[in-house]
Amino acid sequence: LAGCPLNIAPVADAGKDQVVTEGDKVTLQGSGSDHDGKVQFYSWRQVGGTPVDFDAKGNSGKLKFIAPDTDVQLTLTFELTVADNYGMASKPDTVTVTVNQIKFFGTAPGGPEDYEHLSTYFNQITPENAGKWGSVEGTRDVMNWNDVDTAYQLAVNSGFAFKYHVLIWGQQQPGWIESLPAEEQLAEIEEWMAAVAARYPDLQYIEVVNEPMNAPPAYREALGGAGESGYDWIITAFEMAREHFPNARLILNEFNVIVDDGLTTNYLTI
Repeated sequence: LAGCPLNIAPVADAGKDQVVTEGDKVTLQGSGSDHDGKVQFYSWRQVGGTPVDFDAKGNSGKLKFIAPDTDVQLTLTFELTVADNYGMASKPDTVTVTVNQIKFFGTAPGGPEDYEHLSTYFNQITPENAGKWGSVEGTRDVMNWNDVDTAYQLAVNSGFAFKYHVLIWGQQQPGWIESLPAEEQLAEIEEWMAAVAARYPDLQYIEVVNEPMNAPPAYREALGGAGESGYDWIITAFEMAREHFPNARLILNEFNVIVDDGLTTNYLTI
C-alpha cells in the first residue's frame, strides 16, 4: 500500500563451522538479525551428510545432536532459516560440522611401575589386571579399587582414552562365584556391573565380554547359556551392560580371530 514501509527480510547466521570427534555432544547456536523488526522463529534442517537425530526444540536457535560413529571423516551440513515478527523469512545460512574418527594408540600396563613412559608413546590406557572382577572383589562384597583408580586418574589427568577391562571373563574371576546357585550368580553379576558404573560413571570404553570362545565363564548359564542363538549369555551380558553404561562403547574381545577360520566364523556369528 502507498505510504507503508517496505519490510526487509531478516538475516540468518547459522554460526561457526565445527570440527568434532565421533560420540561428541554437538551444539550449534544460530542467531538472526532484523533491520526493521525482530526475529521470532528459527528453523533448522540437515541438508548434507549422514542423517542424524537432532533436537532443535524451542525457539532459542540451538540445535543439538550426538556426532555419529564413523570409520571415515564425515561432513554434516545444516541450514538455518529465521523469520521476523511479520512472517517474512530469511535466506538460509549453512554451517558444517566435520566429524573425525576417534584414533588412539593404547597399551595395557600391568601397574603404576609401567606408567612413567606411557605419555611418551601412548594416548590410551587399559589396566591389564586391576579392573578384573577377581582383582577388585576377590573377597565377596569387599571391593579393592586402588589400582583401577590410579590408572583411571592417570588417564583423566593426561587426557588419555580409558578402557575398562573387563566385566565378564572365564579367567581371573572371583573364586567364590562358581559355588553359588545360578540365581545368586546373576544377582552378583548385576551388583558387579552396578559397582563399576557407580565408581566410574563416565567410562568411554568397556570390554563387556572377554575371550568368549577361548575362555567362557563357568557361570554363563546364569546369563542364559547357549540359548536359541548359541550365545545368549553374551547377548544378556551386553544388555545388562547397556543398562548400566548407557553412553559407553561396549566391546567384545577375542584372540586368534583372524588366524583361525573356525574362530572367525563363530566371532562373526556372535
